[in-house]
Amino acid sequence: MHEARNTYAGSRRTGPVRRLVATAALLLLTACGGGDAQSSGTAGGDSGGVASVTGQDKQPKEEAAQAERPLIRPDMTQEDEERLFRVWESCMAKNGYKRDDEYTGEVGGPKPDSATVEKWGEQYEAAQKVCAAKEPERLWERARREDPEYQDKFDKWLECAQSSGVKVGRSPEDPGILAYEDGLPAADQLKKVADCEAEAFSGK
Repeated sequence: MHEARNTYAGSRRTGPVRRLVATAALLLLTACGGGDAQSSGTAGGDSGGVASVTGQDKQPKEEAAQAERPLIRPDMTQEDEERLFRVWESCMAKNGYKRDDEYTGEVGGPKPDSATVEKWGEQYEAAQKVCAAKEPERLWERARREDPEYQDKFDKWLECAQSSGVKVGRSPEDPGILAYEDGLPAADQLKKVADCEAEAFSGK
């Protein structure tokens, strides 16, 4: 099962920044799923696979948590969000993570072979050791680290997203992370997930 972590956050990002996140989302498709580079999965705890950018290298993520990562606020403009992600993208590129624009990570798009995914994984892991503290985080990510009521809020977030028609559930590998049924959803559905996130974690 592949966890869905930050994929929905691309709803407002376009161009190179969205492609960086979408391409990174493919990196665990073989690492966690036995070599199948398909963006599919299940909701509600059934086993399956989804696109993901969760914890390609968890130790750097944990270490970077000591340094406050930039926060994507619900009231942030698209331009401000783009700016935060471009800082991270620039750092990743300077440290050897080479994105291939052919692979968007979207449903129906081309899928890389296992050798390509392995190469990306090595590049991503090495670059993220340097750049993890620059990667923007959303409300739920910070709450997961700091808020003792995170799971209750996560449950409200998931219920809201499902009631909005998004095919999403909780990851059977981690009940505190979303898992998409069909890979990276369309932009309008990603926006619904983001709106539900703001409602659950900030009351807005």
